[in-house]
Amino acid sequence: MNHILTISALGILLILAVCLERETQFVIKQIYSVDSVRVIQHDEKKAVLSVSATVPTPCYTFAHFEQKRRGDTVEVTIYAKTDPEINCIQVLGKITCEISVDLKKAGISQILFRGLSDDYALYLKAENNKEKDE
Repeated sequence: MNHILTISALGILLILAVCLERETQFVIKQIYSVDSVRVIQHDEKKAVLSVSATVPTPCYTFAHFEQKRRGDTVEVTIYAKTDPEINCIQVLGKITCEISVDLKKAGISQILFRGLSDDYALYLKAENNKEKDE
């Protein structure tokens, strides 16, 4: 009887060890629906933004973002991730994330979030705040 309990306990420990070592392989998707962007802080070099977006299900979380500069425009792409092993209700969800976007030294920058049907654009004026010698 003790051998059966010992073998059962070892089997359970082995199953737990395999489950704990399973590395999650997230599914990462580009987000095409930016709902709102709020400026938290900005200066001549960067803008910190709070971005709210719609995701395919509530199980998605912010993964990362990419930015590309084209002249005075910074194109921003937001990505979200989910664990495909989780059963999730099939309704739209929302995510909110903070990102830091690089701006040019001075002037007006357009920050563009690409969408499926519409783009979301934000315009920021960055001024050079260096004091002038008199």
